[in-house]
Amino acid sequence: MKPKLIGLCLALGLLAGCDQFKDYLWGEDGEFSRSYIIRFVETDTASFVFSEERNMIHIDLEGKTYWAFNSASKSEFESLCTHFGDISYNREVFADGSERYLADEFSAIDITSDRDFDATHPAGTSLGDIGMFYGLSAAPFIASGYEDNEITKARDALYDEFRTYRCSYGRYGDMPIKKLVNDLTFEDLRLLYSWCGIRFTVPPPAGHHTFTITFRSAEKTLTQTLAVEIQ
Repeated sequence: MKPKLIGLCLALGLLAGCDQFKDYLWGEDGEFSRSYIIRFVETDTASFVFSEERNMIHIDLEGKTYWAFNSASKSEFESLCTHFGDISYNREVFADGSERYLADEFSAIDITSDRDFDATHPAGTSLGDIGMFYGLSAAPFIASGYEDNEITKARDALYDEFRTYRCSYGRYGDMPIKKLVNDLTFEDLRLLYSWCGIRFTVPPPAGHHTFTITFRSAEKTLTQTLAVEIQ
């Protein structure tokens, strides 16, 4: 592959204008892939950035990766593809593998603050009913047999909102997820894109907060904190 930067459309969520007859994000030369997913990540940490302007915590889930075109992780990658049923995409992909999907099968997320948020959310209680989750999942596209009609409609409907909040819009087959944290299900979080975010529907009160975000699966609990000073 000969990489050629075609813009920051991944990070800025501007992919809707890309040619959907070719599955590309970066580069001009493609590689044949039997799977839609090019890279999995098995999470062990997360990095957070708070945007006070948007009342939003941006989340990047990180960990060990398994890449389709890396011989060292090829066997683990193919096992994950088989597990998730992603084995018959059979198309040329124009991607460098930086787009990562979770190998972890999380079933729930929670968020708390170490100080009172408002009268109904004292310190330490869940903020999941006022935290709107923004994310992407490859699972519906793969389950559909790689047919994207309904996903395209959903992406078109939420495109401006995702771009406003600077959420990644991933690849053309990624289903957008916009739900309160409390309402997220195992199905929503399956094959989750590694970049996501939580926006508070109620502005946090001024002062110091330490937010704790927890991702839970049957196999693991991933907990990270973020300290912020809100003006």
